[in-house]
Amino acid sequence: MGKLRILIFWVGACAAVDPRIVEQEKCTLNDRRVSIYPECMQGSNLILWCDYSNYTRIPDPDNIYRSKSCRNTLKLFVNDSCISELTEDQLKKYGNIEALDCGRNKIRILRRSVFRNNPNLKEIDLSRNYIKHIEHGTFSGLSRLEFISMSSNLLDEIVESTFGELDSLQRLSLHNNFITLLKNGTFRYLRHLKVLDLTGNEISIIEDGAFDGLDELEMLHLDGNKITGLKISILESLRNLKVLTLSHNYLTSFPPFQRTYFPHLHTLDVSRNRISAIEDSNLATLPKLQNLKLRDNELRSMQDDVFSTNEELRMVDLSGNNLTEIGRHMFANSCHLEELNLSDNRLKVFYLDWYLSVIGNGHPLGNDIGRNQWECTCDIYHLHKMLRYKKVWRQTFPSDCYAGLDNERQPTKCENAPLHLTPSYHCKKKTRTKSSKRYDYEAAYDVSAVRKQMELTTISSSTESLPTMNVSTIVMLVAFITALLAAATMVVTVIYLRRRHGMRHEKQRTSETGREDSIYIADPTSA
Repeated sequence: MGKLRILIFWVGACAAVDPRIVEQEKCTLNDRRVSIYPECMQGSNLILWCDYSNYTRIPDPDNIYRSKSCRNTLKLFVNDSCISELTEDQLKKYGNIEALDCGRNKIRILRRSVFRNNPNLKEIDLSRNYIKHIEHGTFSGLSRLEFISMSSNLLDEIVESTFGELDSLQRLSLHNNFITLLKNGTFRYLRHLKVLDLTGNEISIIEDGAFDGLDELEMLHLDGNKITGLKISILESLRNLKVLTLSHNYLTSFPPFQRTYFPHLHTLDVSRNRISAIEDSNLATLPKLQNLKLRDNELRSMQDDVFSTNEELRMVDLSGNNLTEIGRHMFANSCHLEELNLSDNRLKVFYLDWYLSVIGNGHPLGNDIGRNQWECTCDIYHLHKMLRYKKVWRQTFPSDCYAGLDNERQPTKCENAPLHLTPSYHCKKKTRTKSSKRYDYEAAYDVSAVRKQMELTTISSSTESLPTMNVSTIVMLVAFITALLAAATMVVTVIYLRRRHGMRHEKQRTSETGREDSIYIADPTSA
């Protein structure tokens, strides 16, 4: 057995090929790739796969099979092949094609009117090539085109005419290129574009009017660039924007949203920048903001009124900053808060007010407040008393904060201490959605009501911590028990049959032995 394992190991080691060698030898005489599809394979719905081939051009649909033509192909895949150039002649026989996927080839340039004979194209994926230049009019005539992916190429410039006359385009991916500048009117003619991905470029300058014409844009991704500042005038035309990501840049100040109203923006990611301060006016024009990521910046303190107008907040990530102080009433109006990450800061004083909405909305365990410098206060004791999850945050707070928690009979200084919770007038009459729980915020108005609410929360949390079983779990458990009983019955039956068969065989053998003895005695000549 040991020799067999060694043999299998050496066979696998010899079969493994360094991916760098594969890439260098690709499309050469030493190409050692495993050809998954030796020839093109045609699937259902008129799909043609020619991936992992040595094709240097788009295959002729009339010469792929001898008995039939593939001109009616709707989706053509020629990924990871040896195509070095796309021409109009190569694609003219695919008049009905709707999706073209030629990723991971060796294409270096896109010629003018290369898709002239393919007016039905809806999706084009040319990612992971060597494209450095796109000629004017490359995509002309494609009035139905909805998706273009030019990611992981060598593009360093996008001009106004590059994607002109594409009224139906909805998604454009340009991530992982070398674009350094976005000029005025670059995307002017993409009126129906909804998703623009510019992640992983080298953009450092965005001119005014660069996003003009993008009236229906909903998602803008600018992560991983070299942006040091963002003028609000650049984003003024994006009134329908819902998601804006600016992580991994060099922003030193929070984007000045206070000058323009963004009624639909619900996700904002400015993590991993150099932002040192944030004011209440920065978020005042974002009434629908739900997800805010500010992790790994240089924030030091935040005041009470920062989120005063953001009542729809669901998730706030402030981890990895230099926070030493947070306003006690900062989340007083955040009635829908579900996740609050304060880990990896320098906070010392913990306030139970921060997590009232989180606990009330039923998400006490989806938060992280670790790796701070917490001081032992009564709010920590009441937090554990409320949640009854004593082991969840045991490494978060100092050990002396657990006095009285392990032994419920032991009195503590915080047992009868009054709670000074934030009276949230905005959350008093608000309710959560149907799928979420409702928390009684009226309990924040007097200490007796708070203690009563804490007792109810303790009981409910302790019952919720028990494993619950729905119908599918019960059915699976019954099926498992039934299968176990059937297996046991089968084993018992087999054992019984084997014993019975053995007894019968023994009895038959005994009778045959007696018969042979009688024959032996009756035949005197056998002696």
